[in-house]
Amino acid sequence: MRSTANAGRCYRIPAPPRDGWPSVAAGPADLEPEDVAACAPTASRTELPRVDRALFRPSGGCGFISEFVACGMADALHPNEPLLFLSALAACATLAGQGFRTDRNAWPNQYVVGVAPTSTGKDAGQKLAAHLLARLGVGDRIGGRPGSGPALQDFLLLAGVKLFNSDECADLFKNLHAKGNGEPAGASLNAQLLAAWSASAGVYHRRQLKPDPKAAKVPAAGWNLQATFCGWAQPGAFFDALSPDDLASGLLGRCLVLEGDPLSLNESGANLYAPTDALLDWGRRILKSGGRATFTGEDRPAPRVVSPADASAAGYRLDLLRKETKMRLDFETQGDHAAAAAYGKTFEKAEKFALLYAVAENPEAPALTVAGFEWAWRLVTSSTAALFERVRHLVARTDHERNVNRVLALLRERGGSVPVRELCRKFKDLKPADLQSALETLRNGELAEVRIVRTRTNPRKDLVLLG
Repeated sequence: MRSTANAGRCYRIPAPPRDGWPSVAAGPADLEPEDVAACAPTASRTELPRVDRALFRPSGGCGFISEFVACGMADALHPNEPLLFLSALAACATLAGQGFRTDRNAWPNQYVVGVAPTSTGKDAGQKLAAHLLARLGVGDRIGGRPGSGPALQDFLLLAGVKLFNSDECADLFKNLHAKGNGEPAGASLNAQLLAAWSASAGVYHRRQLKPDPKAAKVPAAGWNLQATFCGWAQPGAFFDALSPDDLASGLLGRCLVLEGDPLSLNESGANLYAPTDALLDWGRRILKSGGRATFTGEDRPAPRVVSPADASAAGYRLDLLRKETKMRLDFETQGDHAAAAAYGKTFEKAEKFALLYAVAENPEAPALTVAGFEWAWRLVTSSTAALFERVRHLVARTDHERNVNRVLALLRERGGSVPVRELCRKFKDLKPADLQSALETLRNGELAEVRIVRTRTNPRKDLVLLG
């Protein structure tokens, strides 16, 4: 008798994790309790554990970031505080641009990703940021998602400071969806995002893939170019796109990933995405203090250098650097290379966020403070721990396992039955042998079976979900 207990199951191969798979949820033992307090496992397959909401309103509720979140919450028809917070970080980084850096050469560019279902207010923050930058006279800094890596590098070299928005960014972390037998669809863009992150503190060179008559207009290199990325992804697509190889690749480790709130309604929301006078004033102050000018080509920025406010802040920063070093050593000792890659940028991201905290709190005289470092460290470690907790439950450990789960997801999406011919077209990015192996696994595990369906013409084979 066939089992009917398979509804909602995520296929998992009954084998021990391979080398490189994170075996811990919240990181090594020296993480502070408050860093992981909100990261308890949940029953949902696609819900990230929550990060402390107090982190979304830094500086005691004042400053640019808090004002941006408050403005969006009051205006949006479907307010979503975590996603508004991510947009606030991206907008602040874009306004700061090439005008600020720390004394250890950390610059304000950020990569942020919000994970939320469709129609839950994902675009409110992006639209508010676009209106804000336009009202402040720097609307040319905001743009959509480039279609390729070369397009990204050209945009960045021509602009100096650029905010790239993407509504569906899951494919940036996907290795399966290749274009024919070529490289994955998001691989080129993925690589240039990695290059732009590293080059924000140095020089960014244009990689010319083939002769281009327009290339003469694009500088060959640029100093301290600031690329900020703000993307949204639906939970199922985001987690289905990940694999252990993706986790170890480094791009995910440079992103701040947060889950959005469930759908909510603000009956008094005007939905105009109009910045308040207070928010405009904060933006003008940041631009006036150092973020107005942009530099491309051979010109080098002369930014305002932001240093620790006192000896205690400098000492606290050094303690965080030591803590990250110990974290990375612990993960390498455990053999968790993916975790080492994800947590390997903890201090770098924390210093960037501490810089944003300083600029957002006091644009005229920014300084790195203990409060700023504490906020930044808790934000980075708790969000990374929350992500890894869900990754351990949701992400396939092998490509074969992910292929099986992709077929299961399609079956559930189509009501439990899909013609085999359509299945082959849907997964044409897979090798025939890989797809056949996934179907055999489903049949052997009594998760699905192939049935002959009579039609008016020729009989048709359908893959049918059991249970």
